[in-house]
Amino acid sequence: MNCTKCGKENHEGSKFCRFCGNKLSEVKRHIKIPISPKILVIAVVALLVIGGVVYAAPKAKDYFDVQGAITQAQKLESGGQYQQALNALTATQGKWTTSSTQNNISSLEQKEQKYIGWQNDYNTALTDVATSSYNDAQTLLQGIDSSYPQYSLVKNELTQVQTDIQSALNAKVTAAEQATKAAQQNAAAQKAAAAAAQAQAKTATQNASSQAAIASGQTANTAFFNQLSNIYNNFLTNCLGDGTAALKAYNSGTGYGVYLGAAISACNSAEADAKNLNASYSNMPTNYVNADDDMEWAAYYISQSLNAAFTQNDPTTALYDTNAATPYVNEVGTFLQSK
Repeated sequence: MNCTKCGKENHEGSKFCRFCGNKLSEVKRHIKIPISPKILVIAVVALLVIGGVVYAAPKAKDYFDVQGAITQAQKLESGGQYQQALNALTATQGKWTTSSTQNNISSLEQKEQKYIGWQNDYNTALTDVATSSYNDAQTLLQGIDSSYPQYSLVKNELTQVQTDIQSALNAKVTAAEQATKAAQQNAAAQKAAAAAAQAQAKTATQNASSQAAIASGQTANTAFFNQLSNIYNNFLTNCLGDGTAALKAYNSGTGYGVYLGAAISACNSAEADAKNLNASYSNMPTNYVNADDDMEWAAYYISQSLNAAFTQNDPTTALYDTNAATPYVNEVGTFLQSK
């Protein structure tokens, strides 16, 4: 080491200069250590590795977080929790992952969104069923694709809804048929009531005519004959005529009850009119009385047949008993033609 005062060299470790006595200060000496190229390369590689680890560590964490979110979403989906599955996938936004994984996440999100929509449609359909809105429920259920994981529930509900729709239609048809039948019965009742009122009025007119005929000098025989002729003609037109019309209506399927009711009412009126006619006159010739009795019996037998047809709802066997009624009808016709 050299003295800072005289500049002469002294031994290493000396505290004073041996030439001038100057206190020697310690001098720091730089020691050069040779570095081999191999060691330098290793050091550089180590620095790069450490830098790569520091840079890649956050990305690795993101990658495993994303994979965990995908697994969680799949579990939630298998349990029917589609909204929660979508939320788990959405939470991966901003995290680093590979492009293929990101594409997979996008596909999974689209699938969960479809499932959520179908799940909402299914729940809405159940609400529609509860309020008997079967057609709306059917439309919603038919719009759900078979790829929906819970499609077996959808299929079962759709089958039940279609059954409910058919039941509702059947109920409407039954109600319409009952309403039609009630209307026909009401029309028949109204026509029968009108016929009864007409018969009463006719009887009153006959009585008045009889009295007026006698008062005007017309013979009782002529008045009796004319009234019996009216009863007979009305019997042919209304009783037998409406009875025949009832048979035709039964075959065609419309108006059967109306015509049959009218025919029964007309026969009852003819029977009552014939009975009243004999009661209104006294001391009449035997053939006049017998003709009126025949009229009464003809109306009675045909009325009985029509009532049986009405009760059995089967007029095809016979609308009236020709074996019992025909002789009486013929006797009245013969009597009237002889005068």
